[in-house]
Parts: sequence; structure tokens; C-alpha cells
Amino acid sequence: MSFEAITSIAKAEEEAKRTVEQAYVQARELIAKAESEGKASVDNALKRAEDELSILKEKAEKKSAEDIDRFADEIGQQKENLLKTAEARLDKAATLVVERIVNG
Repeated sequence: MSFEAITSIAKAEEEAKRTVEQAYVQARELIAKAESEGKASVDNALKRAEDELSILKEKAEKKSAEDIDRFADEIGQQKENLLKTAEARLDKAATLVVERIVNG
């Protein structure tokens, strides 16, 4: 084999080695970039989910407060109705007792 052929092969091998090394460097850079972008995407999705959860929690708390107020009003009204009914019955009962005592 001639010296030129050996030199040409050595240069080709050296160039191939540099190309492979550059490919590894580029691959590592692409992997790092993809990992960084992936982490940013996950962080962004997590932030959006937390914001959405906060909004839903606020809405649920507001609805619960409204429901509690409405139930309290309903129970208060029922209480008033029961008291009126009880007072009316008490008056009737007192009248009956007095009539029985008087009429004997």
C-alpha cells in the first residue's frame, strides 16, 4: 500500500472519529435540551393544574357557603313555623285544661 493511501485512510479515520464525537456532543445537547423543555412543560402543566384547582376550590367554598346560608334560612323558617304551631297548640291545651277544671 502506498504512503498516500495510508495517509488518506488515516485522515478518513480521523475525520470519521471527529464526526462521531461531534454526533455524540450534538446528541447530548439535544437530550439536555429535550429534558429541559420536558421539565418546563411539566412545570407549566403543574402550575396550570394548581391554578385550576385553586379556582375550583374557591368556587366549591363559595357554593358551600351559599348552601349553608340557604339551609340556615330554611331551618330558621321551619323553626318559626314549629314554634307558631306549638304556641297555638299550647293555647288550645291551656283552654282545655281550664275548661275541664271549671266544668269538672
